[in-house]
Amino acid sequence: MENRFESFMSQLIETNASLDFFVDFDKIAENVNAVSMRLNQLNYLIGQEDMDAAVRSLWSENPKVFSVLDILIAVRSSDRKKAIDRHGNIRLIEDFFNSPEGVIEYIEDTGLKLVFRNQ
Repeated sequence: MENRFESFMSQLIETNASLDFFVDFDKIAENVNAVSMRLNQLNYLIGQEDMDAAVRSLWSENPKVFSVLDILIAVRSSDRKKAIDRHGNIRLIEDFFNSPEGVIEYIEDTGLKLVFRNQ
């Protein structure tokens, strides 16, 4: 009996995943399509000198555009990450996207304001 077990174990490999296992282009395309329009709208902020006014203008046009800002710092809203705001309060990152003031705080405190301004 032990020989069969040893024989079975000797035939196992560490993995059965090839590199294409890690990439799902259909899912990637679906995810990109879902956010691409919003990311393109965020391009409006690039090069803006008065970032506060630009954020407020974009907010009045489409407040949902800011829901993709978390992608730019590699945080997904689905992760439900928390951060400490300027006032010492603990908030969900996604809560920063509920007002223009929150968006302004988010882009300033993450450093995205400089990225947008400096193109």
